Amino acid sequence: MAEDKPIRTYLVIEGEPATAELLKLVLKQGGAQNITIARSSTEGLELAEKESPDLIIAGIDQYDFSGYELCKKLQAKKKLRDIPVLLVAAADNGEVEKAIKKHKIPVAGYLMLPFYPEDMIEMCHDALNGKYQWPRTEKKQDKKKEPAE
Repeated sequence: MAEDKPIRTYLVIEGEPATAELLKLVLKQGGAQNITIARSSTEGLELAEKESPDLIIAGIDQYDFSGYELCKKLQAKKKLRDIPVLLVAAADNGEVEKAIKKHKIPVAGYLMLPFYPEDMIEMCHDALNGKYQWPRTEKKQDKKKEPAE
């Protein structure tokens, strides 16, 4: 009898509806089934406490408080501190990495928009399996596929 894989839960925290839907679509392409979307960091923090997702994907630029601050708040809560977080940013790689290091932000990794769906799926898989590849700045060289925007 084949061993069933556990159904993982994902929490996407993104205030921009189009980006939130894009992240959800890519997660589904990677086989994710249980995906919740929060439209703000405040809502995301509340949902994280309630649902204890296996992975959180959060935008850095939020309407209430930043993805960086969200990571610090998650880290401060014993129940949530071991949940891996991937940040999504539209900023320059160097600036994001500097901010993460400067403020000692606990993240599993980050993605820059636009990104290749395969990169996001791989990063999610790695984060769920404790194989963090941070900082991750390389891109797939597959010219046939366009990055997700």
